[in-house]
Amino acid sequence: MRGQKLALFLSSVLLLSGCALVGTQLDVNKLEREIESSLINQGIEIDYVECPSSMTGQTGDRWLCEAWDPYGFKLDISVEMTSSDGFVEWRVLY
Repeated sequence: MRGQKLALFLSSVLLLSGCALVGTQLDVNKLEREIESSLINQGIEIDYVECPSSMTGQTGDRWLCEAWDPYGFKLDISVEMTSSDGFVEWRVLY
């Protein structure tokens, strides 16, 4: 009986630790800089870009970032993870 309880406990720990490790963590600061740089290179004045502070997910997951110009106007940016390696595609929502 004691062995069964120990096995059940260890199985639960393994399941919980596996859940915590699922997904790919994106480098939010790098993503914000890349979006900002790309928009500026397209001639759009941008003060800063803000994405969720934690972006961990799997292929197909989406997040919403915001790009702000110097006049207080906001652009909504859709970011989608396109591979398990953390590659993303983003686009401005109109």
